[in-house]
Amino acid sequence: MPIDRRTIEALQRGEEGAYAAVVDLLIGPVYRFLLRLSGSPTVAEDLTQETFLAVWQSIATFGGRSRFKTWVFGIAYHQFLRYRDKRKVETVQLDEGEYEAETPGPEQLLLEADEQQRVRQAIYDLPTPTEKPSAWSIWKG
Repeated sequence: MPIDRRTIEALQRGEEGAYAAVVDLLIGPVYRFLLRLSGSPTVAEDLTQETFLAVWQSIATFGGRSRFKTWVFGIAYHQFLRYRDKRKVETVQLDEGEYEAETPGPEQLLLEADEQQRVRQAIYDLPTPTEKPSAWSIWKG
């Protein structure tokens, strides 16, 4: 069920039923998006809650220049960026007089991000085990 103009207008009037319908429709996709970005189910849950709180608080600013779903995902992405920026910690080595930290260039960052994405995808692609192996089968190889 797509989110139509009437649903958006109901949201803007503060109707909780419309908000619940939107959350029901988008919570799964938003959570999965944030899980892929963060790599952590706990972080993804927290950011999903913060995303829908921000949607509720800022629905009046939705002007319809984009699809509503795109707007919500934009909010989710900004929630992730805020989380990521808060986690950055600057370290300084105090043992040496003048120390310049080598920062990886854009190419290195892209390679690392690509490798992380490939590892995540490989984990997601693993088959679901149908039964637990016995200790004996593991031991005998």
